[in-house]
Amino acid sequence: MFMSRRVTGTSVEEMLFPAFRKVDFAGASAVRTIAQRLRQCWATTPVSNISGDAEVDVNKEITDQMRRLQGCTDDEVKELAYPDKDDAHTPFRELVYGFYNHVFWDVAGFLNDAAAGIGHPHPPNHAVLPLFYPGSGPDSGGGLAGIAEKLSGVPFLIIPAYIEPGVKVCISSAAWRMGALKGGDEAAAEEKQMVEDNEGLVFDATGSEELYNATEIGWVKADQDIDVTLGGETNRTGLAAVLVIGPLSLCETVSTGDS
Repeated sequence: MFMSRRVTGTSVEEMLFPAFRKVDFAGASAVRTIAQRLRQCWATTPVSNISGDAEVDVNKEITDQMRRLQGCTDDEVKELAYPDKDDAHTPFRELVYGFYNHVFWDVAGFLNDAAAGIGHPHPPNHAVLPLFYPGSGPDSGGGLAGIAEKLSGVPFLIIPAYIEPGVKVCISSAAWRMGALKGGDEAAAEEKQMVEDNEGLVFDATGSEELYNATEIGWVKADQDIDVTLGGETNRTGLAAVLVIGPLSLCETVSTGDS
């Protein structure tokens, strides 16, 4: 894994504790494989017919589906597609979101070795933010407000479980007030400047027609007021993306009383 960020600001606080970081886990085979399989699990019909009120063995349900998908080609994965793409909260998809705690644990461990003030995960602990196209579902701001209490005062990790091909998700400091991203050079220049100034994260599926499978996860500093916007081909309806969020605790060192 490696971390990317642009050093900005003039004070030690600004330089050491940026608002956003991004981690590429392409070199961590276990994390990369789990993230890829979880996205395939999200997009496909599960082996078992799980009801919302049934007690299930989460590890078994997820690993059974992963084994089913392990030898599948991209075309075979498409043939197994779950018929209702827009239902973000099926019982099986809820299990998939919970399994992202494994990813958060590994990435947080790497970040704490690489930088200060990252925070620590305490699984199971996650939140889910479905993003709908404008006018076709709950807006992203309203969805984020719904989980704001869980994120209050803590940093968090954020990763797409799903992004529809042709779409990008931009997470920026609210101070930018980006609004709905549009195509063209002006929007691209604003987005590039946002990232260079360490004011945001971009998860981009505009260049692919396949299932989103980028090996990147974002980290957001505690108490950031953020905007979440969609760009790319947004003249559609239904579910555009789903983000899974892993809150982190800023644990204080506890004295043992030893001198």
